Amino acid sequence: MSLVVAVDHWSFPSGHSSRVFFVASFLFLVGGAGDGVVAAVFVWAAATAASRVLMGRHFVMDVVAGAGLGAVEGVITHRFLKF
Repeated sequence: MSLVVAVDHWSFPSGHSSRVFFVASFLFLVGGAGDGVVAAVFVWAAATAASRVLMGRHFVMDVVAGAGLGAVEGVITHRFLKF
C-alpha cells in the first residue's frame, strides 16, 4: 500500500465508480453490444468499485454514490443523444 499516494483528502463521490458505471449503464441502454459484453462491463464496474474500497481509497458510501451518479449520467446522456 505504500505505492498508493493520496491525491486529495475529499473522496466523495468516487470518480472511478462514477465513470465505470456511466459506461456500463450507457452501454446497457444503447443495447448495441451483445449481452455478454454488457455483463462483462458490469462485472468490470463492480470490480473497480470494490477495489476502491479494498484499497482503502474510498468508503463504501463514496463508491455507492459514485455508482449512482454514473448510472444517472448514463440515463441523461442516453436521453439527450436520443438513441
